[in-house]
Amino acid sequence: MPEWAEWESLRVRDLVQRFSFPANVLSPDRSIDDLLRKFVENPRCRHVYVIDDDQRLVGVVRMNSVVQYLFPYAGMRINTNEWILGDLPRIARVNLKDLINDRPHFVHPETSLTEMAEILISEKINELPVVDQDRRLIGQVNVFEIIARYLERRNEDRSHKEQHR
Repeated sequence: MPEWAEWESLRVRDLVQRFSFPANVLSPDRSIDDLLRKFVENPRCRHVYVIDDDQRLVGVVRMNSVVQYLFPYAGMRINTNEWILGDLPRIARVNLKDLINDRPHFVHPETSLTEMAEILISEKINELPVVDQDRRLIGQVNVFEIIARYLERRNEDRSHKEQHR
């Protein structure tokens, strides 16, 4: 396992520069069909980030929200306190704005991996938007980046040990 001190010193920017892939983004006025297409076009992403005209993050739609939209009856059975039978007409009228979490968690390029991991674990998510000081979306960081960095470091350690035998 890589040295803990190395992980502690790494920042989000260290991962994003190396392994990042484009984030799924939409404006809040788009349709649910547009949202669904985003997930299909980029299946590696589990969130779609909602941005305004200035590229500022205004919300996020998690793939889990889409599953609840597509299978409302399953949601009713599981979340009996959340859904009641009288909600069926409301479910049929759901639009993109209804699925948006308008208080998303996010990180900055200078956020430590430890802080990022705490958010990922506590929120039970596997990716986060990366924003600048003005909350403009500049990318995303995903558990894939952490895994790739870990494996890269393990390979470096193995190569180093083999060279010194």
